[in-house]
Order: sequence, then structure tokens, then C-alpha cells
Amino acid sequence: MKPSDLPRDPRFYTAAEPFEEQGMLHFTRMADVVEIFRLEKKGAFTTDFSYLLEFVGGMGVPMPERPHLNMLFPWTRGETRADGSPGRHAVLHELLAKHFGKHSIAELEPTVRDLAARGVREGVENSSGDFDLVEFASTLSSRAVSSLLGLPLDVATIVREEVEAYEKRPGFEALEPESPALRSFFQGLFDNQPEDGLLADLSAAHAAGTIDVDERDALVWGCWAAGLSTTATAICLLIGLGIELDLLPAAATADEQWLDAVAHETLRYATPFTLVPMFATRDITLTNGVNLQAAQPIQLALSAANRDPAVFGPDADTFQPGRPHAHIAFGLGMHWCLGDSLARLEMRTALRELARTLTPATIREWHRDAGLLDRVAVARLTGLS
Repeated sequence: MKPSDLPRDPRFYTAAEPFEEQGMLHFTRMADVVEIFRLEKKGAFTTDFSYLLEFVGGMGVPMPERPHLNMLFPWTRGETRADGSPGRHAVLHELLAKHFGKHSIAELEPTVRDLAARGVREGVENSSGDFDLVEFASTLSSRAVSSLLGLPLDVATIVREEVEAYEKRPGFEALEPESPALRSFFQGLFDNQPEDGLLADLSAAHAAGTIDVDERDALVWGCWAAGLSTTATAICLLIGLGIELDLLPAAATADEQWLDAVAHETLRYATPFTLVPMFATRDITLTNGVNLQAAQPIQLALSAANRDPAVFGPDADTFQPGRPHAHIAFGLGMHWCLGDSLARLEMRTALRELARTLTPATIREWHRDAGLLDRVAVARLTGLS
């Protein structure tokens, strides 16, 4: 397998009529996906986990008393719950927003550059002929989130172990709660009474009753999980495609604009977060004529929409940096990913640092798994200086 190879059925990368898979309609055309994202803002669709619990419970699957923290992060919260009560998305989103704004990420840029350089040195020193790209990317992302939270860089070993274990959970086991050890770790972070950073703001919000303890811990979990999964995979894809397509020589001396263009094209061409599950909240007919019933589950195939020739032209299946940034790899509307700027900063910085070290580089082993996140599971490189 090589970085440009796709890990699943071609239908998930082809913009066409909706198709059914495992009892759910999958929407692949950009126009359809954008319409549904916009209708979500109007209350016609939702990602709120309460709909998922009702759907799964209706299948006779035993439900946990409380779902995993992953279900309590903003990406699975909406404006309204399945029982009609107000959702929690807006409250949780606001707590994170200022820490992921452009100003905050610009302040973090020197730290990310230092972390990337350190990670390259450690990767070279610890290698036995191969450079473990997954380890480099995961460590860089984990340390960047630790810096954002106002914590020591390598404090999150247990979180990384939990994220890796969670990604391997089959089916509905993903709903089962996290380990007591993880919750004890999170409680310990707050017992230390953080004075600044995102952690301090979450502590204050919990003390004020704005969020409960589960939401507090879910916000910490989600920040680390997003870095350790989505951002780390995006970094691996960027470097892997850079090697496969011989972009590293140019990247070593390129300016930020060129590096960002390559990062954007990687996100479009090899979209890490492939599928977004949603539920219709009421009976609705889409512009394409598809009728959906209330509580019907659907999937939005971002990977296919990002290759739609109607948006990106007849060469949508080719890697071409410099296209207009019309992709939706980070979602859209109320569920546009707050980590967009941080992820692309890490991607640009990693590409520049590794381009200066991998001279030349080849890919010895590469494997990408299919899931909601099409993660890079193995990426070993040779040819380090």
C-alpha cells in the first residue's frame, strides 16, 4: 500500500447519487453534503448522540448508564436532544473557541516549531534504520495539545493509550464508558488547580456550574483525541504524499503559502475524517428529491464530496496543490472543526522539518485503516540523514 491508495470501497470517494450501506444512506456529492450541513443549522439534522442512543437502543442493544466521553464532545452534540430538550453544543463550543482562534494559534506557532524539530531529532535518534512517522506525528500532536492545555508536554501517556484502545473497539462497544484510570488522571489534572490555558477555563466553568464533570473531562479528552487521531493521520498523509510525489525537495525551502497549499490539498485529496454520521430530526425532502424520515440515520461522505468534479473539475482525482480551498475536510457550519488552524500549523511545520531531514526518503511500510477516520496505522520511512 502507498499513501495515495484509498482504504475502502471506491463509492466512498466518488461523487454520485446517494447509496445505501449497512442500512444507511450515504451522501457523496458536495451539493448534497453542503445542503445537509446547512439544514443542520436550521434544526433539520443533528449529530447529537442522544439520537444515536435511541436508534441503537431500538435495535435491542443494551445501553450503558453513561456513554463514553467521546460521545460528550461537541462533535456529537447538537442544539436539540432527541427528547426535545436543549442541546449542549453551543455551550461547549464557546468554551473551546477562543483557545483555537487564529490569535491563539499564532502565539503557539513558535512552540509547535520547537516541538517538530525536537520530534525529528528524537525520531532519528531512536530509529534503527527506519523513521516511525506515526510515532512522530502522534507525539507532535499530543505535545501541541498539552501546550494548549497548559500542561507538561509528555503528561498524556494514558490518554494516548486510551485513544489507541478506543479506536480498536468494535461496533457498539464504542458507546461503553472509558476506564476509571483515565477519569482519575483527568481529576488529578484539575486537582492541581491549573492557573492558565484551556484547562483553567474548564475548571472555572465547572466550578460555576456551566458544565458538569463529564462535560469537563470530555472536552479535555476530545482535544487530545482529535490530535492523536485526525491531526496525526493528516500529518502522516502529508509527508507520505510528499515522498510519493517528490515534493520534499521543494518543501525544504518553501514559504508558508506553498506549504499551506500542499496541506489543504492533502486534506482534500486524502480526507482523514471520511464520514460524518447524522440523523434527520423531522421528515424532510432534500433538493435532490430524496425523502428522509424523522430519526433516520445517514452518513455524509466528506471524502467523496472533496473529489466532486462539479466543484474541483475533471482532475478532481489528482493531487494538485494551489486549488481554491473549497474542501470540507474539517466539516462545515456549526460542526466546522475548531482545530483547523492548529492542525494545518502542525502539518506545515512537520513537512518543513522532515523535508530538511529526509534526504532522500522512501516509504518502507505503509498501511491505512478504514473507519469514520481513515487513519494511517503504519508509516515507516527510510533514507534519513
